[in-house]
Amino acid sequence: METPSYSHLTSEDYNHVYEPSEDSFLLLDALEDELLFLRNKKPLICLEIGPGSGIIVSALAKYLDYQSHGFFAVDINKYACDATLRTSKANSVNVQIINMDLLSSFKPNSIDLLVCNPPYVPTFTNNLDSVCDIPEQTKLYDEEAESVYNSSKSDKMLIKSWAGGLDGCEIINRIISNLDYILAPNGIFYLLIIKENNPERIMKTLKTMGYESHQIKDRKIRGEHLIVLKITKT
Repeated sequence: METPSYSHLTSEDYNHVYEPSEDSFLLLDALEDELLFLRNKKPLICLEIGPGSGIIVSALAKYLDYQSHGFFAVDINKYACDATLRTSKANSVNVQIINMDLLSSFKPNSIDLLVCNPPYVPTFTNNLDSVCDIPEQTKLYDEEAESVYNSSKSDKMLIKSWAGGLDGCEIINRIISNLDYILAPNGIFYLLIIKENNPERIMKTLKTMGYESHQIKDRKIRGEHLIVLKITKT
């Protein structure tokens, strides 16, 4: 499964949108390994949460292309929505992009294939909205907080693309807690995480919710151990 073209994106775009990196390419590799399985499953509604540059959902739209399908992407970052639209057009695929927070506009149990490379980096706060309003005391004593405090609004949207809160799990936990609402009865969820997110705890939580999860691919890079989980309803 070839990486979709994204040469149309510029350094200016990457001031506001997460640039494809090792985590993006690992998720692409994992989905390539799953391609035969997914083609046999024929998911009708495919959704990526937080598409960033749009290469993941564009690849799925290209290689799972068949009648009666729908490919969607949702992102709270308007710049990411624009980048995803441009990437889909550059690769001649049809992706519907929605600028919103997670999945508030989708019908219950409507997603057959869910994919997410979430913000997973552990950061100094468990409330990501606070990157827009950091107390002065925190600013003075936390270099990371001070950097965020001094960022522009668009820079803060970029920070939200990787800043995951305490343990890096704020968005991950929100998605998992809503899986029963999101996924179709036979839905599949591919989630990228890192070792610091405590995969064992995540998988234990999923098991108590009635989901089967297992690691299908991992890669160690400098400073991170990336992991892709495949999650299905038992």
